[in-house]
Amino acid sequence: MPYLRINVNKNKNVYYQMITSILFFSLALIYCQGIVSLAQKSIWYELSISVLILIVSIPLFKKTENFSEIMRLIVLETYFNILCLITKLSPIEISIWSKTIDYCFCFFFFLQITGFITSQIKKKAWFSIPISLALSIAIILWRLNGSGVRITNNNEIQFWGGNAPEFLQIIYLLWLLNILFVEHRSLLPKLTVAIVHIASFIIAYNSNEFFHARILTASHLFVINCVVIYKKQDWGGIHFSSIPHLENFKKKRLYYLTLTVSLNVLAILTLISYLV
Repeated sequence: MPYLRINVNKNKNVYYQMITSILFFSLALIYCQGIVSLAQKSIWYELSISVLILIVSIPLFKKTENFSEIMRLIVLETYFNILCLITKLSPIEISIWSKTIDYCFCFFFFLQITGFITSQIKKKAWFSIPISLALSIAIILWRLNGSGVRITNNNEIQFWGGNAPEFLQIIYLLWLLNILFVEHRSLLPKLTVAIVHIASFIIAYNSNEFFHARILTASHLFVINCVVIYKKQDWGGIHFSSIPHLENFKKKRLYYLTLTVSLNVLAILTLISYLV
């Protein structure tokens, strides 16, 4: 009987973990889509999401083990968000304005790329560097094949000739999965962080302004995490949105090495297929 009771409780936990993960993922999709839709509807909504909420939230920030890294991302992505606001208010049909804003976005991507690679070197995350380099090259190729920033009829921001190319978005997804399940595998088996950022990617992928949608939602998610710290293992309960089998990626070297090598290979092959 005790054995049977243990199995029943275990099955209940599994169902609860799966259901809460699906529900949380659904809510994350709706939330991220809401952010993007509001930003497209009005610049004042976008200002509130990207700047005002940040200002109000700063006094409520709680320090975590990688607080400085998160703050670096928030500062950098807030620069991007403010630049997007300036873009929507600027007469970008004037060549000098368009070129200036173009260079400002180039500077952001340079800081973003070098920041991640520098962080990976400091953490000795050597297996993460090839995929970051592949993403860097993909962004550079995108920039070399286009120029200028434009606002679509739906109030979407597109860089360098249009939306980010498909191959770049695929490499970005592979890079993101490596960040979530290899570099930050210490957060597993809790899936809250992975879920919200995958939801953010999906919304961005299905938009016509990939990087604007992705960074706008991601920066907002970072701010929320600094307030409620939803990455904690006991947030919402120990079993909430938590898949025990993912513990293997944290504890067993073979699991996360296999994953990171696979993601690196796929990213490099995607880049090569574009070049040829």
